[in-house]
Amino acid sequence: MKLLLRTYFPLLLLLLFQFCISPDDVNKTIDDEEEEEEEEEEVVLEDPTDLPFTVNWSINKEGDEIGGSFSPFLHVGETNLYLYSPYSGKGIVSMNKNSQETNWTINKASIGVPYVMKTIGDHLWTMTADINNPTVIKVNPSDGNVLFEKPSGTFPSGQVDGNWFGLRKRETSLYKVSLETGNDEIACEELLVDNIRNFLFRDDKLVLMVVRGGRNLLSIDPNTCTEYWEVFNYDENNYGHLIHNSFAVDLGSKILSISQDNFILRSSTTGEAEWKYPEGFNNNNLDLTHMLHLESKKSLIYHDNETGKVVAFNWPSHSKTWESQVQNRDVGQLFLVKDRLFLYTNNNFLYEIDVENGQTISERELKELYPFETATISFAVNRLEDHYGEKYFKVYDDEIYYTTEQSLLVSARLD
Repeated sequence: MKLLLRTYFPLLLLLLFQFCISPDDVNKTIDDEEEEEEEEEEVVLEDPTDLPFTVNWSINKEGDEIGGSFSPFLHVGETNLYLYSPYSGKGIVSMNKNSQETNWTINKASIGVPYVMKTIGDHLWTMTADINNPTVIKVNPSDGNVLFEKPSGTFPSGQVDGNWFGLRKRETSLYKVSLETGNDEIACEELLVDNIRNFLFRDDKLVLMVVRGGRNLLSIDPNTCTEYWEVFNYDENNYGHLIHNSFAVDLGSKILSISQDNFILRSSTTGEAEWKYPEGFNNNNLDLTHMLHLESKKSLIYHDNETGKVVAFNWPSHSKTWESQVQNRDVGQLFLVKDRLFLYTNNNFLYEIDVENGQTISERELKELYPFETATISFAVNRLEDHYGEKYFKVYDDEIYYTTEQSLLVSARLD
């Protein structure tokens, strides 16, 4: 009997197992496994849809990059993009805007995250590493050859009559920079320069903030140190009450000086205040978070955090033209593409606003977008957008670039 059990018991168990599990169940189990494998292979990374943009291409993230929050640095040139990403592991990468092909990479341990990168003349300039002790790098954009790499240099911020000028971090002198060698020397040695948010370069003139018993707005020729005019900090009749946030913008026939709660139109030849908005010396209830200049309509368009609205006013006529229907105090970016105005909020809504009347053209909720690194404010030059930052969307003419949960970089254009 024991011999029979030992011989036939395994066979009985096998028959019982086959009787309890039907062929359909076996096939279903196999099919489920195959479907899971197929689903993994067919995962498609999707970017936000129903945007007022047409996507040209996108570069997908991979692995741990997906859904990760990071801030790549992007500089857009005429034909190429210059991208630094913490995930790329390649340092600075030059890409063709149309084909997405990589032109070259700079992968050096000394080159860290840029906080300024731009094209000056025929070369690419960047500042990297420690913000208080930056390294200045000059690159040949055609082949990525690093022509020089200088610690604690002066980043050339703007040109006056053939020479470039800039500030050094932690120093209060204006420097003249050789674009050939990167060497610099103090310009106008007795001139103490405050670390301001914006230079205004125009013809042979430089408008900037200086330290002279206070923060004064000064127009000079930095090549000859000739002073054209000065607005003193204590000159209340001339609205000289400048603060660290003040800066100047070239409007052509006028100069606009801005603090956090005032617009002041000034004569470009004398610096005298001709009009202040809001009007009245004690009517300082403006809380700017973003501002743009729509040149085609001579309009300044800004977001006021006091009201939460976007406002436009025509600066030649000194008249407010509209306030937006949209009211939101959690603004991520206000930006123009050609003459179309968009507002992106930090809770992931994108609005298009009519530049004629402030009416809402469209409203879309997006998947989460991730910010770019924004340029260091001390080195921003002549652009309102530089001061307030292109945080989520980089705009170059009608080109639009952004980064999402799924994509390292998306290239789009207006519909």
